[in-house]
Amino acid sequence: MVKVLLVDDDENVRYSLKRLLTRAGHDVTEAENGKKALAQMTSEIQIVVTDIVMPDMEGIGLLQELKKAYPDLPVVVISGGGRMGAKGYLETANVLGADATFMKPLDESAFLTSITDLTTPVADTD
Repeated sequence: MVKVLLVDDDENVRYSLKRLLTRAGHDVTEAENGKKALAQMTSEIQIVVTDIVMPDMEGIGLLQELKKAYPDLPVVVISGGGRMGAKGYLETANVLGADATFMKPLDESAFLTSITDLTTPVADTD
């Protein structure tokens, strides 16, 4: 079980993704924007999934703050578009250190695989 912080201002998206993640066996905490997500961050959070376009603090700002404060914490960025279009936002997120990016609607299988891959410790080969 992975402790996921899910950040999206769209309640329906949060509901759908929480349901998907919970069915996959993960423990999900929700926040509706970056500002609230930062307030909810604890050392128990193992991965953050964030939308980009949100009120108060957008996902790009959240990504930057998380990478500064928790450099080893995996961050998955999702986007359905906006002024720049989803692809432009996701490219920016990649440059700023996102560990994975997905365009909405998500490929659920690839999304869940990335959550597993990003939170599974790498075996020591010594």
